[in-house]
This record gives sequence, C-alpha cells and structure tokens, in this order.
Amino acid sequence: MYKFISTLVWFYRKPKYISRISYVFIERMKKSFHIWIKIFLTVLLGIAVFILDYSTELGVAGGVPYVALVLMALWYKDKKISIILGITGLVLTALGYYLSPEGGELWKVILNRIYAFFVISVVTIFVYQQKSIQQRIKSFNRILEQRVAERTTELERANKELKGFASVASHDLKAPLSNIQSLIMLIDQSDGINENSKYIFEKLKTSVEQTLATLLSLNEVLALKDTFNVENERLSFDEVLNTVTRSIEVQIKSSNATINADFSECGHVYYPPLHLQSIMLNLLTNAIKFKKQNTDPVIQIKTAITDGKTCLMIKDNGLGFDVRKHKDKVFGLFKRLHTHVEGQGVGLYIIKLIVDSHNGKIDVISEPNKSTTFKIYFNNERS
Repeated sequence: MYKFISTLVWFYRKPKYISRISYVFIERMKKSFHIWIKIFLTVLLGIAVFILDYSTELGVAGGVPYVALVLMALWYKDKKISIILGITGLVLTALGYYLSPEGGELWKVILNRIYAFFVISVVTIFVYQQKSIQQRIKSFNRILEQRVAERTTELERANKELKGFASVASHDLKAPLSNIQSLIMLIDQSDGINENSKYIFEKLKTSVEQTLATLLSLNEVLALKDTFNVENERLSFDEVLNTVTRSIEVQIKSSNATINADFSECGHVYYPPLHLQSIMLNLLTNAIKFKKQNTDPVIQIKTAITDGKTCLMIKDNGLGFDVRKHKDKVFGLFKRLHTHVEGQGVGLYIIKLIVDSHNGKIDVISEPNKSTTFKIYFNNERS
C-alpha cells in the first residue's frame, strides 16, 4: 500500500515527465494505427479484386484489376512494398486462371492473362521508380536542410563574432578618444596654443569630435540590433507622435517648424514602441535639420491603407535631393547628401534597418529644393 501511494505521489510531482511519456505513447499508437489501417485496406482490396476475378469468366476480366492493388504501394514509404504487391498481383492473376469459371476461347484467355501480367509488371516498375525518386528527393532535402542549418549556424556565429568585435572596438576606442577630447578642452581653456598653431589645433579638435560622434552612432546602431526580438504592441500614431514631439520640443520651436498630422484613415499599428518612436524621431529631425534657408519647415504626417498594408507618410518642404542619383545612397550607413548640415548619416540607415527587420518597406520621393516624402509600409503583423 505504501509503495502504491509513493508511486502516485511521484507521478503527481512529475507532470512534465508524465506528459512527455503520454505524448510519445500516443504518437506511437497513432503511427501503429495508421500502419495497420494501410495493411487492412490493402488486404481488403486484394481480396475484393480476387473475388471479382474469381467470379468472372476467364475471357472477360483477366488480372488487370490487380493494378489497383499495386498502386496501393504509393501509400507506403518503403519502395519494396511495390515489388511485394506486384508479385502478389501476378500470383493471384495466375491463380485466377485456374479457379475462375470457364468461358471464352482458349487463345483469348491466354492472351488476356499475358496482357494482365504485362500491365501489372509495368505498373510495378513504374511505382517502384516513383518511390525511388521520392526517397532520393527526401534524402536530398534532408542533406540540403542539414547544410542550410550548418550554414545558418556558421553565419550566426560569424555575425555574433563581428558584433562582439564591433562592440569591443567601439568601447575600447571611446575611452581614449574621450580622454583626448578632454585634454584638448583643457589645452583650449588654458590658452596653451599660440596663434600659429591655432588653425591646426582647431582641425585636431574637429577630427576628434567627428570620430567620437561616429563611434557613438555605431554604438546606437549596435544597441538597436539588440531590440529586434521585442514583441509588437498596439500603438496609437497620435500618442507616439506626441511622445516624439515632446522630446524635440526645443528643436521644433527654435526652427519655427509646423507639424500637421492626420491619422484618420489608420490610427493604430502593431509595432515595437521603441522602433516606431525611432522612425518618427529620425524623420522629423531630418525634416527640421535639412530645411531650406529662410524657410520655416512645414511637415505633414498622415497614414493610409495601401494594398491592405498600413502606410505612414512624412512629407517636408526642405532641401530635397535627386532621387535618381541618390536613392540607394540615402539609406547607407554614414552616407550624407548635404555635407553643409551637421550629422553622421545614421538616421535613415537606422530607419531602413528597423523597417527591414519587420519585413516592411520604405520608399522615398524627392525633388531638389522642393520637398521630400518618406513612405513606410508596415507588414501589419501582430506578433
């Protein structure tokens, strides 16, 4: 009694183990059941065809109906089954010659049986070859899947190593560059540079600042890639825009920018909050940054449904660019079209990275000194 109770307690405390055993047992039972169903139906068909052949005069039916028995081999995985069923069909055809009721001329009966032997043999060979081809295809697919898996693992490992190298390199370079920048500031504040060296000193300071800004941008890109596994949430375009505009309120006021938003056609989207904020932030700051001289920025933001997908459109009245020449360049890392404006050429690269990671699409329409419109097509996936 004690052992029985102990066994029940053990089963109660091991639900995962028990569920695993139950799953394996049920799967094996299903497989066995399917196999026995196949065998039962095959035997049943063989008996039915034999009864048909036995009850028909020799000169009429022959053994051709046994072809159906051979075709049953297509239902099995093992190609040898086709040979077994083919031989069975030939044996039953020969047996039917002796057991079937007499009828018809002898030469017709013999010709009928020869024809049946020929058809059954041809169908058997055909089914055997088909099963052989299927097995070769499955074997090839297994090898291909294995190679793809190995290649994917190698690429993931290489990507991880490159990412680690980039992180270490950017981190290790950031500290000495920050120290150099601090030393330059101290030298500048102490008036330790004479007039003859002032120009060279300014160039040195600018170079250090640009290199440090580039490293910070690289760190931003690396940090962004760590967020690609974040789950989607139902976001309101209005709320995200309000969050972004509050974060750049000073920049908007100082540039006297006007932002007009219309999300009436589509007010929500399923997306990671950080990613949608980053898209809006980079597009808005670019629209303000690349404004025309003596012209206040006017930015129009709206959404639409295009081919069943949510589309976010942001249009400005800024500098613009020649799309035919620079469409591929505009989304590149550290690529800049207007060098007279401060920047690192990272914002649009980050947007493209985010959109591509969600299987979306980004398009741009622009004319020099007129306007630029960016269109973000979301994939409308909830997860």
